[in-house]
Amino acid sequence: MSENRHTRGPWKFVSNSWETSTVYGLNGAAVAECNIDPDADEETQHFFEERKDADARLIAAAPDLLAALQSIVLPDDTHRLDLEMTNSRISFAEMRAIRAAIQKAVALP
Repeated sequence: MSENRHTRGPWKFVSNSWETSTVYGLNGAAVAECNIDPDADEETQHFFEERKDADARLIAAAPDLLAALQSIVLPDDTHRLDLEMTNSRISFAEMRAIRAAIQKAVALP
């Protein structure tokens, strides 16, 4: 696996206002900002505000999610769960999806 180049976690989610949520890194620097949909109006504001916060929470969880996926994969194309627990199996398709998610997270632009 390649070395992670992202800002070290954990990341913290903060809902700044009904319009904006920010994700902060360990050093307090902003990693991402999520804004409410510009089409939100009085009727839909609550829905879009919840979506904005859910997006920010997902982004804040990214370092933990990546680490969890990387902990499953071994460099020799096997996975730890098969080696540690015989009752826990990951299918080929699931392993391919895990590897694709890791690659998407760590790939160079």
